[in-house]
Amino acid sequence: MPASAILLESESLNTEANARKTRALLEGRGLERVLLVTSALHMARSVAEFEAAGVAVLPAATDYDWAMPAGVRRYVPAADALDVSGRAFKEIVGRWAVLARGRMRGVAGSVGRW
Repeated sequence: MPASAILLESESLNTEANARKTRALLEGRGLERVLLVTSALHMARSVAEFEAAGVAVLPAATDYDWAMPAGVRRYVPAADALDVSGRAFKEIVGRWAVLARGRMRGVAGSVGRW
């Protein structure tokens, strides 16, 4: 993809602000739809926030977690387990906040429901 086709919004501090600021960037260029790139864990909430801001998105999830193969190692805690738990907890709290604002309705099945 050519660099000229990439538009980054880097001023926002959260997903809601990112969606609003992205909408403003799109309006100034006559664009209506974006390829939304974020982690798979964060995609459902991101789609909800961007759609609430009036931005049509094509989800492009990254950063998928993989399952450890079966065996003894599966039952031994990994050093990064706390980090993964922290990321999941942050996402759950974030989704509760989005739900409280009524923005999780109609999230596309391809990006996950809960």
